[in-house]
Amino acid sequence: FLFLLLLLITRISPIGICSLIAAKLAGMGDIGKAFEMLGYVMGTAVAGLFIHGVIVLPLIYFIFTRKNPIIYIKNLSDAIATAYGTDSRLVTRSSFTY
Repeated sequence: FLFLLLLLITRISPIGICSLIAAKLAGMGDIGKAFEMLGYVMGTAVAGLFIHGVIVLPLIYFIFTRKNPIIYIKNLSDAIATAYGTDSRLVTRSSFTY
């Protein structure tokens, strides 16, 4: 019974979420301004993730191991590409081992 209830919730929830978003968009006065602000938020998030991935994490790796992080990232490139391409932890884990 619990499985069927969870299945029903996962099937219906996208419709409910889209309805809530549509109601909020319909109630806005200036949708263009809202999308502009959303663009700023998305740009800030992407910039923060870029700085974290390109500067902070390699710097931490270098500080603790005294090894070149570029070599480490090159060795992980197959697993990283698989992770982004499939969005599956199981597939990524199997590409680590081969």
